[in-house]
Amino acid sequence: VGGKDLDIDFVLDCKEEEIEFTVSGEFEDVWAAIGFNEDDVMPGTDTYQVRVKDGKGEVRNGFTAGRGAPVEEEDFDAIKSSVRGGKTSVTFRRPFKGKEDDDVDFGPGKEYYINVAIGPSLSWTAQHKTRASSPTKIDLFDGLSCDAGDDKTGTESMEDTGDDTGDDTGDD
Repeated sequence: VGGKDLDIDFVLDCKEEEIEFTVSGEFEDVWAAIGFNEDDVMPGTDTYQVRVKDGKGEVRNGFTAGRGAPVEEEDFDAIKSSVRGGKTSVTFRRPFKGKEDDDVDFGPGKEYYINVAIGPSLSWTAQHKTRASSPTKIDLFDGLSCDAGDDKTGTESMEDTGDDTGDDTGDD
């Protein structure tokens, strides 16, 4: 994404019906975002922005209705976060079933594009400078049956597909 690596690690916790995401990459002193959508575009994306600010990991959930910043819906607590050697990592948990009408629901057979972006600053409302989408829809549950009590781990790496630029016009 914009020439920087961005990895999304996930663990499906079938017992708790939650997904633990870890977003890591070269995004020190800016936010990064992952989102899930039926299409490979930002409008309509259930978005999770992450950042480390003043040494503390933060996660903001929102819905991207158009080309602007996601409309904030709820914050998630970061389970852990770090900044080391120019690489930032933030981990958070999210239920399989979304709480808002525009949140995606995760489950077997539910496929979404993963959209990612990196912002220009720590301001949540600053429009991203770069973005990318997975080349195909992804089913995080691929081959998993929660009825069997299985847990699954996986990684998605996003590669640069071009730059979108925007103004840093917002505040936190």
